[in-house]
Amino acid sequence: MKKSINMLSKFYLILLIVGFISSCDNDDNLNMANQNNTPPSSFSLINLPDGSANTDLTQLTFSWESAIDIDGDPVVYEVQFGTDPSNLGSALVEITTDTSMILTDRANTCTTYYWRVIARDDKGGETESNNIFSFTTRPININSNPIIDDASFAKRSRHKTIIYDDRLWLIAGTTKDGVTNNFIRYNDVYSTLDGFNWEEMTNEAQFSKRFGHASVSFNNKMWVIGGNDGTPKNDVWSSTDGFNWTLETANANFTAMNHPKAIVFESKIWLFQNSEVWNTSNGVNWVLVNPQAGFMPREGYSVSVFKDEIWLIAGRSSLEDLKNDVWKSSDGINWIQITDNASFSPRFHHSTTVFDDYLYVIGGQEQPIIGETNDIWKSKDGAIWTLVTNNGFFEERVFHTSITYDDKLWVIAGSESLFDGAGFNDVWVMD
Repeated sequence: MKKSINMLSKFYLILLIVGFISSCDNDDNLNMANQNNTPPSSFSLINLPDGSANTDLTQLTFSWESAIDIDGDPVVYEVQFGTDPSNLGSALVEITTDTSMILTDRANTCTTYYWRVIARDDKGGETESNNIFSFTTRPININSNPIIDDASFAKRSRHKTIIYDDRLWLIAGTTKDGVTNNFIRYNDVYSTLDGFNWEEMTNEAQFSKRFGHASVSFNNKMWVIGGNDGTPKNDVWSSTDGFNWTLETANANFTAMNHPKAIVFESKIWLFQNSEVWNTSNGVNWVLVNPQAGFMPREGYSVSVFKDEIWLIAGRSSLEDLKNDVWKSSDGINWIQITDNASFSPRFHHSTTVFDDYLYVIGGQEQPIIGETNDIWKSKDGAIWTLVTNNGFFEERVFHTSITYDDKLWVIAGSESLFDGAGFNDVWVMD
């Protein structure tokens, strides 16, 4: 028995040796073939021409010369496309056997892109295009007319708009009585796919009629937080369909206050009031993350998530003290002031959104009592701000909302004044 095992072991050893020799022979043959392989010939890019400006954002067509393989090997082309010319290898890649390609993804506005092509044969030979081309896309289009100037929802301001279930939603808000100038509050909910056709989901949700609330989409639900129904609120409601609303808590442990701000960041809802910072993972149990953040207590500021950080912009700390400062935080606790004097004028009750990797500031109030504006500013870093337009075509306004949806920047409703006026029910789009 022992002898049989030894003979079997020797047989396996012979097989391994033969297999190893055969493998080495194959590797040597492959290496020899690769050494004898001639890579595809040099070639140049054709279109989009190098240095193109004001390029459109969709259906971009790229083309290049054919790379000839004198060995007759099949050639494929790898198209690399991105914003960093030194790191195109990790950018968007398309593999094709053609000498042209149509980019179906939408490019960003006001962005310089770089592209090149690498020709490869099936034996490991490769040749880069003779050059790297660049092009710059067009600026944002500021449309001179709204999508609709009299939407099916009533004129209003101090409402909220969010994105949920791939739809745009408008929640609650207020208008002014044209006779007494008293507030008329709403607790209605509307949604739309296109910004023109608005569907009323309910004209009287279970939460009380209110304005100045906060709303977010979180954990597969829509949320309404606080606001004012005649008195400041600190209740929290949620809904999965916009029609049925569930009271999550009637008395959250944050202070009831007008116009809290809310965002979703790192899988939590974050709430901002004056200079307090709160968060929650379930909408019921709220944690005071920072009782007095580095920025001065204020109202009428905006909060956004941009480049994986929380950004707080402008507002006013007293009747006369309007701000144009910019702050950011990676954790809600430690705040860094990016600038104390941005290029845009001091303002409050403006709107902010992120569009095409820019942070946008839109409209607001430039003076303590009057001085509404409809200007638009943008920034890549929160420090350097560029004026997009002094006139957004929509009327000057405050208490409006702006949001990014369906590759467009939207401005919805708002009020012509801090103190009076029925407000607007128009919908504007930029792309």
